[in-house]
Amino acid sequence: MLRTAYYLLMLLSIPVFAPCASLAQQAAVPRESDTAKKCAICHYRWVYTFFIEHKSTPIAELEESKDSVGEAKMCLSCHDGSVRDSRNTVCNISGHAPGIRPSDRVTIPPNFPLSDTGALLCSTCHTPHAELAPRDSINMTFRREPNINSSLCLRCHTKKTGGSAEGNHPVNVTIDQAPEAIVKAGGRFGTEKPNQIICETCHMAHGGVGDKRLVLLARDSSAPAILCEVCHTKKPKKPNEPDTKRFSHPVDIQPDRKVTIPETWSSGEKVVMSVQGDLICFTCHRAHYAADREFLLNEQAGDEGLCVRCHKNQSQTLKSTHDLRLSEHPQKNPPDAPGASSGPCGACHSVHKGNGPFMWARQLPSASTCSESYCRSCHAPGQCAEKAVPRSSAHPAAAAASVNTARLPLYNDACEKSAQGKVACMTCHDVHDPSPVTDVSRSGKNGRYLRLGDSGQTALCLSCHSEQGFVRGTPHDMNIAASGYKNALNQTPAQSSVCGACHVAHGSTIKEYMWAAPLSTAVPKEWLKSEKPSKNIMVSLCTGCHQKGGIAGKHVPRYGLHPGAFYSRVSEIANKRLQLDICLFTPSGDTSPMGGIVCSTCHNAHQWDGRKKDRGTGLAEGTIATSFLRPDLPRLFCSICHGTEALFKHLYFHNRPARTEKKEQFPFGDLQ
Repeated sequence: MLRTAYYLLMLLSIPVFAPCASLAQQAAVPRESDTAKKCAICHYRWVYTFFIEHKSTPIAELEESKDSVGEAKMCLSCHDGSVRDSRNTVCNISGHAPGIRPSDRVTIPPNFPLSDTGALLCSTCHTPHAELAPRDSINMTFRREPNINSSLCLRCHTKKTGGSAEGNHPVNVTIDQAPEAIVKAGGRFGTEKPNQIICETCHMAHGGVGDKRLVLLARDSSAPAILCEVCHTKKPKKPNEPDTKRFSHPVDIQPDRKVTIPETWSSGEKVVMSVQGDLICFTCHRAHYAADREFLLNEQAGDEGLCVRCHKNQSQTLKSTHDLRLSEHPQKNPPDAPGASSGPCGACHSVHKGNGPFMWARQLPSASTCSESYCRSCHAPGQCAEKAVPRSSAHPAAAAASVNTARLPLYNDACEKSAQGKVACMTCHDVHDPSPVTDVSRSGKNGRYLRLGDSGQTALCLSCHSEQGFVRGTPHDMNIAASGYKNALNQTPAQSSVCGACHVAHGSTIKEYMWAAPLSTAVPKEWLKSEKPSKNIMVSLCTGCHQKGGIAGKHVPRYGLHPGAFYSRVSEIANKRLQLDICLFTPSGDTSPMGGIVCSTCHNAHQWDGRKKDRGTGLAEGTIATSFLRPDLPRLFCSICHGTEALFKHLYFHNRPARTEKKEQFPFGDLQ
């Protein structure tokens, strides 16, 4: 018995194989025990002790129910350095794991055996009975079949063929140059064509990274070489496409706080991020079994598609007039994809072929600034939004903000958000949200696309012009003063908001102050009896309503103009005026220390009581302290010229006494 065990030990330590003619011969069990070393070294159950006596030995247990000949522990008993030092390939790094049952996506050929439980074995792909080839041949790895350009891989992975038409990364295609990083990492290229992509270009059966056995890291954004990027770069393109002016979706960065990354896609597959939590190529793309076959995406484009799953804040675009799938306009985006097939986002954004920031898909006007270029690529004659071109009289754009815009974004010349930026179309407009919605048609929900739109247009205006909000609840609030009034756009106060009764960003009567209320062409005739004024736009703004027959025809002062002598002053007086919160106006409506006194010099049309920074309380009759008057005018302003007469002149400014009775000599008699 000891002698038998001794010979068994010797036999199990001699790694000699002999080829057999077929798989059937390999699997055949002998009728009698066979201790020939050429067979028993692997088929140890054929040894007399196991085969005839059915006994275990000190170094091996008797296994009646199965044959371990193809299992990893048998193969690794030699491939641990005894025959050839394969440890670095089959032991120290990941490999095509034995012991795993193939998924339903894998088709195992009949001549590729599995274990009794249907799991993979080393002998599923390898056999010592393989046809031997010259020693420099790839077949020296004893594969069951020749592996020409990864043909062995495709014997099982049949569903990973067909290229993008089947939702798979194409194989057997060529690239311009084999990336050095892939070659150094052990990736292989085909031999039929130059730089031919095959399965083993990206995958390694023995080795590689992760459970997909990739030749390079794909989920470590800090790695010097990332698998997808070594071929496709961070700005993917097709062969022969120029690299210039390409704007691509960012990768290898943390998602913006406004982006919501789902845990899984609709298929149930987990969303892949880098180990650092960064966006990577595999976050959106899938090399095999992609839901969107054309672009190998994890999710189909559509109402609940890939973009919307992360960019939920932009989902209000769906079924709006900015969802160009609903538009009847035939215009296409630069990749020549009509809106109906490019998804709700693709009409404006091209993920890897953008013409500018925001991955802009449409052609940008050549001479436009950031404030208008993106919008005018659609909102211009001949473009898809030619019926909604903003009128020339509009809110000032591309001008440095002079008011508080903490709640609204500003943009620099590169169209990047910047606290030191300028007002652009996107400062007030949110192109992804039609709020407040005005109507719904075949082209989708139509609205004003205003930021803070859910709170109404007034909220948007007051986010910058907060002190003008004091006009609410005063006689200048048309909602309570004249609900039937209509502005230049034929909108009622309910439609236009409090601010829109007098001001509109697009479509104003004149550019100055975006004026949308009635505009007078002349001052009231009564005023001309005492003064002959120079034409001043500021007077026309007020007298558009404050004249006979106007919306404020019951509140027309008998006298309304300050003597024209005050339209030119000496520098000492002008310097004093500069220190006041009171404006003088030129005839064109600009503020200037050398301007003249007009209605707005003494009145603040947005604040009923100058002493209180608060909204009004209703349609009360005015007093010397209210009536939209600026606070403490006689002392701060009138007294500069009128001295002790200041209070008297102020009190009776709109009456005869202030014009005809004088307590003392006017201080600038030569200028009267």
